[in-house]
Amino acid sequence: MRVMIVDDEWASVDVLKTEINWGEFGFQEVLCAFNSDQSMEQFRQTEIDLLVCDIEMPQGSGLELAEWVRSHSPSTLIVFLTCHDKFSFAQRALQLGSYDYLVKPIDFDVFNRILSKAANEIAHNQKQSWEWRELEKYRYLWDNKKSDLIEKFWQDLLDGRILKINKGIENVLQSLAPASYWPLEVLPVLISIERWHRTFEQADEEILEYAIRNAAVDLILDNRKGGVVFQDHSGINIMLIYCYSRERLEGRKLFQACEVFIQECGSLFYCDVSCYIGWQVPIAGLMNPYNALRFEEQNHLTASRQVIALQFDQNTEVSGNLQMPDFFEWAEWISNGNDKRLNMAILEVTDRLRRTDTTAADVQRFKQDMVKGLLYSLRKKGSSESLDFEEILMALVQRSIASSKLKQWIDHVVQHAREYLQNMKREETVIDKVKRLIRSSLSEELNREDLAAAVHLNPGYLSRLFKKESGCSLTDFITQERMKLASELLKTNATVTEIASATGYSYQSHFSKMFKKTFQMSPQEYRSIMRSPNGE
Repeated sequence: MRVMIVDDEWASVDVLKTEINWGEFGFQEVLCAFNSDQSMEQFRQTEIDLLVCDIEMPQGSGLELAEWVRSHSPSTLIVFLTCHDKFSFAQRALQLGSYDYLVKPIDFDVFNRILSKAANEIAHNQKQSWEWRELEKYRYLWDNKKSDLIEKFWQDLLDGRILKINKGIENVLQSLAPASYWPLEVLPVLISIERWHRTFEQADEEILEYAIRNAAVDLILDNRKGGVVFQDHSGINIMLIYCYSRERLEGRKLFQACEVFIQECGSLFYCDVSCYIGWQVPIAGLMNPYNALRFEEQNHLTASRQVIALQFDQNTEVSGNLQMPDFFEWAEWISNGNDKRLNMAILEVTDRLRRTDTTAADVQRFKQDMVKGLLYSLRKKGSSESLDFEEILMALVQRSIASSKLKQWIDHVVQHAREYLQNMKREETVIDKVKRLIRSSLSEELNREDLAAAVHLNPGYLSRLFKKESGCSLTDFITQERMKLASELLKTNATVTEIASATGYSYQSHFSKMFKKTFQMSPQEYRSIMRSPNGE
């Protein structure tokens, strides 16, 4: 068996090579490398059974090397050695399938026990036939990629990248897993993170969101037949509960499980969370409850830490005579200027109205759901001045009309929406308004709940929209703007204490810490450089 030691510190490599009795564990050859490139070159030339690798190295990290090894030599066992005990490093190491993870300084007794187990596993693998090892390689790749592929399927489905007809979806499902794996129906639950109790950087928030999704698996999906929790392409945390029979899930138990989950998130992950429960549908019909959940979250501006359950008939049949179309899709067609598909859909539904016995309740529900879809689209577009238009739409909903006049009413609403969307291009967007509010209030306490209230949006939704449009979190943007202002004020005669107060920091020590983290120097050092002849 061969082992390779990779560390940028010569002394560390020498100690491991000389102090460990490698032959005792069956390793006849010990190779050494001092960076990723040297290691990769040796991997190309010979087969390595065990990689002992440092994480932080100047010419490519050990995590990057591990990713390369996983694709070029999947059977190689990896043991990470590092001086860091940060959770993010350990998490990434585990994701890469490392055999073990040790923090320096190394306990040689522990290390020897790990080597003994690793050597036994390597020897066992070497006894297998070449064909078995080839199959094992692909099994390993499949086991490690299966969850990612299935998660990507759901993301693509919710993003509209997979055909919404049953045949198209079934073909994709069969390419990913056997038919027995997939449920007959699913029930979506939207997990909205509405407020952090502490100030976190974007990277920390992402780690906590990962932990929250894992907690949802344990606390909500526990003892159920199956499901998945993931983040869609727009940053929403979604749970899909699998239903393998036509039986309905017990709503009360799910409601109670969500309540427990919300309480645990507050105590374990320093955040307020709400859960929005949809209704059970076939996979092909998932978009209706998914869009309804997103709309409900956007417009939920009251207390957080709640479980909000939508009724099954939220966006389906009102009576036996009229089935509602996908109004969220209509809204997208209006926004994207897809008049051909929109007009075809309008003609289809109005033609169906003429051939059925439609009630006044059907017509009223049709109007309400269509307006809901349009308002959802406006929020997605980021209009900051949508309240007036919302009032116009709601007035149109209240106008009583006969079913024979519904086509004219639809055309009237669509025309209003098109004109508004054209005008909206010249208006200040939600994100522009939030940025302006932040820049004008840097000396005050800023939180996303107050900012969301100012633009009439749910805090969780605003946070995702801001990150998507700006490329950074609200917290990071506020810090960036405060540091920009501080750097300008340090060119004046204001004291550091006065500058800390002017940029929203109650304590000078906290301000100095954030400034040094941003500029890699203290406020006093920065001021000294700016006042020097070469300060520019």
